Amino acid sequence: MHRSQFKHNAIEAIFKHEGGYVNDPKDSGGETNWGITIWVARQYGYKGDMKDMSKSMAHAIYAKRFWDALSLDQVEQLSPVIASELLDTGVNQGVGRAAEILQRALNALNNVGKLYSDIRINGDIGPATLAALTAYLDKRGADGEIVV
Repeated sequence: MHRSQFKHNAIEAIFKHEGGYVNDPKDSGGETNWGITIWVARQYGYKGDMKDMSKSMAHAIYAKRFWDALSLDQVEQLSPVIASELLDTGVNQGVGRAAEILQRALNALNNVGKLYSDIRINGDIGPATLAALTAYLDKRGADGEIVV
């Protein structure tokens, strides 16, 4: 599957859980549509009524706020399974937390530093995290994807 198609499909999967307009007074996020809060929509340039926000606008926001922020194009090259999970985790817990979860898992699974050195837990998927993920997957393969 072409990478941009995988990204599109991963975001579409999020819509199955996050779709539709909601304005629940019990929800501190206020108005949401497609799982995007009004606050986030405004940050990403959407100025219209939340009821009218298009799915394509929400898709663009998910791509920037979650997919791109988590470097998931690079993660996907290593493991589409992990990229999808990080996207979902980022949506539900925040991008920094999703990256930290991956970093903590990689540190816990590095065979006491034999596979690669511990990486800094900084909430950013950068070269060190990608190198650790590469080394981990080279050693553990598809079974390792499930463990992470």
